[in-house]
Amino acid sequence: MEYLPETLQKTAQLIDKQLGSQLTLTSVPSLHDYEALVAQLTPFIQALLNDEFERLLQIMYRIDVSETLFRAALGHPNPDEIAAAIARLVVDRQLQKVKIRAQYEN
Repeated sequence: MEYLPETLQKTAQLIDKQLGSQLTLTSVPSLHDYEALVAQLTPFIQALLNDEFERLLQIMYRIDVSETLFRAALGHPNPDEIAAAIARLVVDRQLQKVKIRAQYEN
């Protein structure tokens, strides 16, 4: 799915704002790419999965990621893909928030 660079940039800013003290996204042009944003978020999610699962749950709640989708991601058949699947959920939810805000701004 194609996203406008402006939408992805706002999404990156929203993620950075909500996880700002815990994660710093690099503000390079590649953030205009959905997969690059997921790739930057994945190691952070992986570290939380390995060391601070409770904190990961709190972050998912704060961002308002669907519990059903989160559980499905945890059950991913390839353990190496779990963090990337959760990162996609975070990016997708933040994209949804950006779109909703844009819809009500006009």
